[in-house]
Amino acid sequence: MLMFPRKDLVVLAMPKCGTTALEAKLGKRAPVAFRGGGVKHVSMSQFERHLAPLLAESGRERSSYEVVSLFREPMSWVESWWRYRSREKLTSGPRQANFTGHLSFENFVETHLEGVAPGVVDGGSQSDFVAGLDGEVGVDRLFRYERFDDFVAYLEERLSRRLELEQVNVSPDHPEEPTLSTATRARLEEHLRRDYEIYGSIPG
Repeated sequence: MLMFPRKDLVVLAMPKCGTTALEAKLGKRAPVAFRGGGVKHVSMSQFERHLAPLLAESGRERSSYEVVSLFREPMSWVESWWRYRSREKLTSGPRQANFTGHLSFENFVETHLEGVAPGVVDGGSQSDFVAGLDGEVGVDRLFRYERFDDFVAYLEERLSRRLELEQVNVSPDHPEEPTLSTATRARLEEHLRRDYEIYGSIPG
């Protein structure tokens, strides 16, 4: 998460949406930056609970700044987790349980629906990430990950600087194709219904 108080802007780092590239480019320029480990991906509800009150104490009421985030096509988001956790370095070490290289996409989705998929905490979703404490979407402006250039253009305008981003932390190709049975695809789409509703409401 990156905060630019003088620009009245907060950028949440949605997992698997290219935010590592933003962090690499802007992290040192942001007056407040949460990077690495579990603090990087501060959700909207966490922001409202812990950080918005601190901003309010400094005279920055919630209505005075904008919170933005990327949002990925829901099934693509789940697939990206599957590919990301297939990295060779996860075959050993303390995070070995996260490895997905041995799982078909079908198997991965089945475990995701049960809330135990490697790399996806408790079957979480993007809709959870952007929800405020009241359960409704709390992020002021969402951008489709598939239109990343629109997001970059917005940031360039808000921050008054040119941004040239390099791809980093890209999910590798998985040894298997991301195929799903009709029944499992239907279950996943139902599970991601709220995500699809939000994604469909984003311009573009």
